[in-house]
Amino acid sequence: MEQLEDEFKEAGADSPDQRKREAFGDLTIPKHRFDRINLCLKETKRALADKTAETEKYRAQTAGLAKALLYSKAETALALHRAKNLADAKSLIDFSILSPGQDGAVPGLEEQVLRIKESRDDLFESQESAVYILAPVRKGDPLHKSIVNHIKNNKE
Repeated sequence: MEQLEDEFKEAGADSPDQRKREAFGDLTIPKHRFDRINLCLKETKRALADKTAETEKYRAQTAGLAKALLYSKAETALALHRAKNLADAKSLIDFSILSPGQDGAVPGLEEQVLRIKESRDDLFESQESAVYILAPVRKGDPLHKSIVNHIKNNKE
């Protein structure tokens, strides 16, 4: 190699290494360092692909959970409005325009349930037949016993 460089000098030409140094300055790196950086780059790309696949998996899982939450919230709203048949009433809800918010609330659901209740009142029980108990009751309390007795005596 040195002999080749000496021949270039004698001929008055620059050696290829010298031309590279002049062209690139200190930007050249040794091969072993380049290989190490290239290996790190490949590992980083592989890790990024793995994380991307994992993110997509979790994104699909989150979408499924959001859909389950949406259906659950719809059933709860319908039950609060005393729907006779939850499946029939739920089939009338347009889920394509509903999505749960960050806090889990579903804006627009209550309005849809009220519209369904107004248009299809045959799917809901009348409010007169509803019995509401507002006080929390523990099993074994005298109030609990009286409520249980009341329910047993007034079954339809």
